[in-house]
Amino acid sequence: RILGDLGSIHIGQQHRENVKESDVDDTAVIIHVYHGLLDQNTSSKPVIAFDKWNQNRYRNALPALKARFHYYQAWHELNREAVTDIANELSKAIAD
Repeated sequence: RILGDLGSIHIGQQHRENVKESDVDDTAVIIHVYHGLLDQNTSSKPVIAFDKWNQNRYRNALPALKARFHYYQAWHELNREAVTDIANELSKAIAD
């Protein structure tokens, strides 16, 4: 949970403020968010809203996180597809 609990409206808003005020465009770091759409512990609605908000900022040349959001038909524990995707991303990062 690099960004903390995006399920919290307050924290989600804080992340938006942090992105607006930072020089996130200068970083080479890409943040990957893996989220189960069936997750009852952390609702997908604020995660999807943050994803759309961030994409909109990127399209409008405003500061935005270099983030890739991955969604799965899965619960909080995710599923085999998600775990495979995470492993593949880690393997690519290590190889780079």
